[in-house]
Amino acid sequence: MPALSPEQMHPVPDSVHRQQQAEKNSRKSTLVKKTPRKKDSVCLKITRRLYPPFSAMFVLLTCAVYRFLPQDHPWNYSTHMMRLSYPVTKIDGTVLYGKGVDDVPVVVFLVLCMFCCRYLVTEYVFAPLAHLMGTQKKKKGSFLDMGWQFVWYTASWLASAYFVSTETGFVFDNMWKGQNNPNLEDTPQHLYISWSFKLYYLAELAFWLSMIFTTVLEKWRKDFPEMMIHHFMTSGMIYYSYKTNFTAVGVFILFEQDLADIFLPLAKMAKYSKMDDVADIFFAVFAVAWIPTRHVFFFYIYHSIWTSAEQHPVEVANADPSKGAYFDEAFINKWLITLGLFQCLLLVWLKALLFAVYKALCGESKGKVEDHRSESDVSDSDADKSVSQLLWGRGDDTKKMQ
Repeated sequence: MPALSPEQMHPVPDSVHRQQQAEKNSRKSTLVKKTPRKKDSVCLKITRRLYPPFSAMFVLLTCAVYRFLPQDHPWNYSTHMMRLSYPVTKIDGTVLYGKGVDDVPVVVFLVLCMFCCRYLVTEYVFAPLAHLMGTQKKKKGSFLDMGWQFVWYTASWLASAYFVSTETGFVFDNMWKGQNNPNLEDTPQHLYISWSFKLYYLAELAFWLSMIFTTVLEKWRKDFPEMMIHHFMTSGMIYYSYKTNFTAVGVFILFEQDLADIFLPLAKMAKYSKMDDVADIFFAVFAVAWIPTRHVFFFYIYHSIWTSAEQHPVEVANADPSKGAYFDEAFINKWLITLGLFQCLLLVWLKALLFAVYKALCGESKGKVEDHRSESDVSDSDADKSVSQLLWGRGDDTKKMQ
C-alpha cells in the first residue's frame, strides 16, 4: 500500500481552503487594479500648459494690431479676424451679413478666444471654488473642465433660446418659409442674417472645434471615441447648416441639445467634491431634461424636416444652390440621414444613463449615482506643475528627497 502524503493524512478544512482561495483571488484583483497606466508624454503635458498663454498672446497681439495699425497697412492681418465679412444693407438701412470663405479667419480667432476664456474661467473662478469645496486632488482637472462646460452650455442655451425666438418665433414652419427666396428684403433669417446671429453661430462652431482639440489633449475619458464622433459630427453639422443657409434649423437643434448639458457638469463637480447627495439631485435633473429634449423634442424637429419638402413645394421648386437656395428633397434626405446617425449616438448614451439610474435605484450602488461616462481614475496632479517641473522632473525629485 503506497504511503499517504501529508495533505492526505491531514486534509485542509473546507473553510480554510475557501479563505485561502479568496485571499488568492484578492491578490490577483489587487494586481490588476494596480497595473500602471501608460503615462502621458512630457511633450503632451507641456502642450497642455502652453497653448492657453500662447493663444492669449496671439489674441492680445491681434487686438493691438487692429487698434493701432491702419486697415490698409501691409502688416495688418487682423481685419478679417475681428470684423464680420459680407455686410449688405437693406432698403430700410438694416445691415445684414452673408457667408463665405472670409469667415474662416473669424472662426480661427474665436477658437483662440475660447482657449483664453476657458483658461480664465477655470483658473480664476473654478480653481478657487474647487479648493473651497474640498475637491479631490486627482479630480481637480476634471472639476475645472466641468466648470468651463457649465458656463458655456448655460450661455449657449440662453443665446440659442433668444435666437430661436427672434428668428422663428418657436414655430417649426418658420424654418422653411422663404428658404429658397434670394430676395434680401424677404428672407433675412436664411440667406442673410444679423450681426449678432452670425457672431453667435460662428462662436458655436469655434467652441466645438476647440472641444476637439481639448478632448485630445486632456485626460481621455472612457467614452473618448464617442465624444470625438460627437464633436466632429456637431462641428460638421454647424458648418454645413451655416454654409447652406439652414441656420434657423441649426439653432433649433442647438436649443434642444444644450439644456441637459447644463446640469451634468454640476452633478460631476459635486461628485468630485464628495457631495454625493447634491450630485444625485443634479444627475436626476439632468436625466429628466435629457430624455424629453434629446429623444422627444428632437423628433418633433426631425418630423418637421421630414415633411418640409412636401409642405413647401413652391420653395422646393425654386431650389438653386448657385444662388444659395439649397432647399430640395435630396438635400433634406441628407439631413435626415445625418441626424438619424446623430440620434443613434445619443441612444448609446441614453443606455448608459438608464443603466446608471437603474443601479442607483435597484442595484449594488443603491442610493448613489455613478458617472459611467467619466474619465478613468487617473491623477490630474500634473496640472499643478510648472513647465520646468515637467521638463526636468523637479517635482518628483523633491518628493523622493522627502
